[in-house]
Amino acid sequence: MNQNDKNVPQVAGRFRAGAVRFGGAALVFATEYLKSPSRPALRLRKALVAFVMTAALISVAQAPVVAGEGVKPIAVIELFSSQGCSVSPPANSLLDTLADDQNLIVLSLNVDYWNYLGWKDTLAEPVFTKRQKAYGMSRGDRQVYTPQAVINGQVHVIGSDKNKILAAIAKAQTDSAAPDLGVILRHVGSRIAIDVKPSLAMTQTKPRAEIWAFWVRRRVTVLMESGENSGKTVTYRNATRLALKIGDLKLAGNEPLLIDRPANARDADALVVLVQLLTDAGPGAILGAAEIASSQTTAVP
Repeated sequence: MNQNDKNVPQVAGRFRAGAVRFGGAALVFATEYLKSPSRPALRLRKALVAFVMTAALISVAQAPVVAGEGVKPIAVIELFSSQGCSVSPPANSLLDTLADDQNLIVLSLNVDYWNYLGWKDTLAEPVFTKRQKAYGMSRGDRQVYTPQAVINGQVHVIGSDKNKILAAIAKAQTDSAAPDLGVILRHVGSRIAIDVKPSLAMTQTKPRAEIWAFWVRRRVTVLMESGENSGKTVTYRNATRLALKIGDLKLAGNEPLLIDRPANARDADALVVLVQLLTDAGPGAILGAAEIASSQTTAVP
């Protein structure tokens, strides 16, 4: 909606499943298997152990990436949608799938301008609508609609169009427009430390940039009881509960920034941090991003 998409015994299969499920624990089990004198030939035992160790290493390599370990995402996808918009659910479903890609950071930002259509969006906030409109002003096209996906703070496409979203991500990588600034998040007691490391080139060009905190609920399922989506159930990934600017990017003497969990973050269970260019027209390219789990019990007034 627009306001203005195998000759290996059967036991080896069990070992592989165990390795993938339990990772390093499978190595212990495999070692005990090797020691056992009552088992078959030593050659077979060694082969099985090698098999299990390989599977275990693969499982470790494929484990979910922790944002605090400094891994850079290849893209940030912000989805502006509405529970009152009949064409938004397919976009929410697509984002649900894309969110499983550990190389992406996604944000669900529900807007409030369709609340008059018979259902008040339970996740919408005026600040999210303001952010979407600011993007339109910054790009110069003033296009504001649902579902709208904004990739890396720069390109917008229809939020349910998977091919266009993937093409935008690929183009950003080709154009070196993907987030490349190192952002590391870590827990320090009940607080979260944000460590941003500007590159040498950045210290020379001296861009204006802001640091934003998005307190999110990683998965929220909502049943719409009236309106255009009456009777539909939609799952939102990284449903934003609170978005706050927490500071400006410092290019020298940049000490880690320690933040507390705000009381009005409600049921948020994760934190997404974006470092974003600020232009005269409004928000610009996302320079860096990271995500980390957040305790729900550390709220401060």
